[in-house]
Amino acid sequence: VLEGVVGRAWGVWLGVLRGEWTEVEEGIRELRERQHSCGRMHPLDAETLLDGFVFDELCTIHALGNAAIWTGRADLREMVRRQALYHLENTQPDNTTNEPWGLSAFAMFEETMSFAEQQAHDMRMHLMNHRGETGQGGGGKLIVGALVADALEMLRREERRGGGG
Repeated sequence: VLEGVVGRAWGVWLGVLRGEWTEVEEGIRELRERQHSCGRMHPLDAETLLDGFVFDELCTIHALGNAAIWTGRADLREMVRRQALYHLENTQPDNTTNEPWGLSAFAMFEETMSFAEQQAHDMRMHLMNHRGETGQGGGGKLIVGALVADALEMLRREERRGGGG
């Protein structure tokens, strides 16, 4: 069993892919209990490093969004929607990453589409500004490409299912 909120969310997504439904149900139940009334999944206080908090939140919403799309479960969609709304209302673009974690989760809902659009813009600007570099700008293109491909596949699935905002 993966630990922490991020680990538990990815455990749910992997459980869905593997058909390990007991693990999926346990993970969803635990995450539902951990989700704050405002929608965020992680604790946040004066001692929290904001960039780390946002990255963990985006990794969590990425996994839960994929699981929600793949399964079509209304309860997962609602968890993702609440978390996406939290970030739409509380996360500034300069606190996000240039890697589009959770892109499809934000694009799932009309009301949070602007967050997905901002992520795509930030990613595009970062890649344009770091063309030809081999460090974060160059090598980081691999994860960006994988995340974009993943988001496109999830959104195709969502469209076929008839879901969306």
